[in-house]
Amino acid sequence: MSWHQVGALPVFEGQRLVGIITERDLTAAVAEGADPATTPVADYMTAAPEVLQSDSELADAAHTMLELGVRHLPVVQSGRLVGVLSHAGRAGGRGPRRARRPRPASRTRSALRRRKSPTTRAVRPLPSGPA
Repeated sequence: MSWHQVGALPVFEGQRLVGIITERDLTAAVAEGADPATTPVADYMTAAPEVLQSDSELADAAHTMLELGVRHLPVVQSGRLVGVLSHAGRAGGRGPRRARRPRPASRTRSALRRRKSPTTRAVRPLPSGPA
């Protein structure tokens, strides 16, 4: 999820959408002590999520997301997943938006942060020892 900068992933059983797992679900799992390497996704995913049809109006989608209290909704067309609608989820966000295609590794936020810019400052480590 981090690599592709997405907040949710659809979960499939064969070709059938059976759930969706979000960053919040993963955070809850880790907070409860679940081992990410051995815990099945099914233990923390939202099973049988609500879906939008690809011809749904954006206003209806936003209303559905608000009503359900979710930030991600799978979008289907003829029963097949064609995308995931996501809420920007940050201050000043523009509301629901379509999931972006993955960026090339050289254009990810972490790659851009590694580049030096005029505003980059050195950070000194905190002193060790008793407080």
